[in-house]
Amino acid sequence: MRFATVLFTLLAAAASTKTVAGIAIEDRETNGQRMARGLPPLPPRDLTMRSSLVVAAKRGQPSSVPDPRCPHGTTYCCDYVKDHNDGLIAVLLGLLGLHFPDGVGIGKSCSKSPVGSVCHKTLACCTGTDYGSIVTTCSAL
Repeated sequence: MRFATVLFTLLAAAASTKTVAGIAIEDRETNGQRMARGLPPLPPRDLTMRSSLVVAAKRGQPSSVPDPRCPHGTTYCCDYVKDHNDGLIAVLLGLLGLHFPDGVGIGKSCSKSPVGSVCHKTLACCTGTDYGSIVTTCSAL
């Protein structure tokens, strides 16, 4: 009988605590629960003693730095950049149902070009839609 009492007491104590990252945290009644019972609210907890052990992360470099020559678009390396009204490009865009205002350049076989990388073809600044290897609203840099 005594063993059952001790076991019950230990189980009750274990059930009343939670563990977070291996640290036991006691269940606390919320102030709302206390006030519903007519009790005054609890004082604020001292969170400085239970602060996280995570060390501040080292500040890294930004993921991408815009090319100063292309501040409002993305830099691409393209086979070429031509006006959308140019010969075969105009025919293909017409067949696809794509229409653009005059002066819009289309880049062919384009891939994104990070700042500082070498482009052996035509470096372009594009602000339009990327359709895989075709990019709209481009201008050669």
